[in-house]
Amino acid sequence: MRHPDLFVVGAPKCGTTALYTYLRRHPEVFMSPLKEAHFFGTDLRFVDRPPLSEREYLGYFAGARNERCVGEASVWYLYSTRAALEIKRFSAAARIVVMLRNPVDLMYALHAERVVQGSEPIREFAAALRAEPRRRQGLDPPRRGLVDAGLYRAVAHYPDQLMRYFETFGRERVHVIVFDDLVADAAAVYAATARFLGVTPRPVAGLRPENPSRRIRSAWLARAFHDPPRVVRVLGRAALSRPARTRLLAALRRLNSRVAPRPPMPEALRRELQAEFRPDIVRLGRMLDRDLAHWADAEALAPRR
Repeated sequence: MRHPDLFVVGAPKCGTTALYTYLRRHPEVFMSPLKEAHFFGTDLRFVDRPPLSEREYLGYFAGARNERCVGEASVWYLYSTRAALEIKRFSAAARIVVMLRNPVDLMYALHAERVVQGSEPIREFAAALRAEPRRRQGLDPPRRGLVDAGLYRAVAHYPDQLMRYFETFGRERVHVIVFDDLVADAAAVYAATARFLGVTPRPVAGLRPENPSRRIRSAWLARAFHDPPRVVRVLGRAALSRPARTRLLAALRRLNSRVAPRPPMPEALRRELQAEFRPDIVRLGRMLDRDLAHWADAEALAPRR
C-alpha cells in the first residue's frame, strides 16, 4: 500500500481547500478522499473524535496506483508542535506545502467559519478574542472539534510553526504559498506548486473559491449540527463512513448558511491586531525573503536588513 509523501499542512482559511481540490483533479497526484484526517499531531486535542489507527489512515490511500505523489491535507498540522517530526518519521522524503495569509485576516475568517459551523458560541469577533484567557485555562471548552481552534492569536503566530518544518525537512522540501498570490494569480501558484512536486504543470481554468465566506441562517441549527444528540452520532457512525459523515455535515451546514461577504472588521480592532502581530510579520518576511508590509501599515514595516 502506498504511503503518503505529500502533506498540505495548513494554515486554516488560507486556500487549502482550493489547493486540495485542484490536486485531486491532477492525474499525477492521488489525494486522500478525506480532507482533515489529522493522523499526525498527537498534541492536538480533539473532542469527541477518536484518533485514526494507522490501518484506517492508510486505507484512505488504498486507491493510489502509479501517481507520482500521494498526499493529504490537514490544516492543523502546522499549528501542532509534534506533527512535523511525526510526519518525518513516517515519510522521511515527504514534501510539505504550507499556505499562509495575513494573520489578522486569518483570525477573522477562522472565527466566522467556526460561527457557521456552530463551534464558536461567541458571534462577535472582539468578544471571542477577549475569551481567549479563559479558553487557555481550559474553561468553557468546546464540546466537539479541536480544543485550541478558538485560540485565534495562537493559531496565527506563524514563524515558529513554519520554522519547525524548515528545520525538520529542510527549506528545499517545504513550499510556502502566500494567500495574496493565490487570489492574484491562482494558475501561476498552481503551476509553481506542480513544479515543486515534480508533476506536470497543467492549465487551470475556471478557478473559484472552494470555501467562500458564509453567514449562518440559524444559530440553533448550527449548534445542533456541530453537537448532535448522542444517539444520532452513534447511528451515524454505524451507518456512514467518516468521509460520508463529513460530506453530509458539510451539506447540512451549506443549507443552513448563505454565501455572503464578511462585514469589515472594526478599524480600531484591526489597527490593534496589526500592531500586535507586527513583530511576527517582520520575522516571517525575513524567513521568506519577502516584503509583507501590506499586511500591516507600510511605514512601520519598512524593510530592515
